[in-house]
Amino acid sequence: MLVVTSDSKVKIHIDSNNAITQFNKFHNEKSNRKKQKIANTGMWDNITDIINRFNIEVEWIKVKAHSNIWGNEEADILAKEGLASDTILLTNKGQSNPYKLA
Repeated sequence: MLVVTSDSKVKIHIDSNNAITQFNKFHNEKSNRKKQKIANTGMWDNITDIINRFNIEVEWIKVKAHSNIWGNEEADILAKEGLASDTILLTNKGQSNPYKLA
């Protein structure tokens, strides 16, 4: 999401239904106190901030893991390469959170 232009529409194909559920729960929650109880709050806060700041429309699409879908094997390879890369430090609302962005 950091590389798309403002006012873009992004489709994210992901094999984790849990990630989609957590994002939707965090994104739709109005209470900051309840948001703090959601797993990976800092990450979801940063992602939501990027979406709102750059007016990005995100569509999450659940795909079956390792289902020979075109691009899925390549995405797995790139994700594994990303795990070995340097971290990027994101600062949001006074909190510094190191994340690996792949």
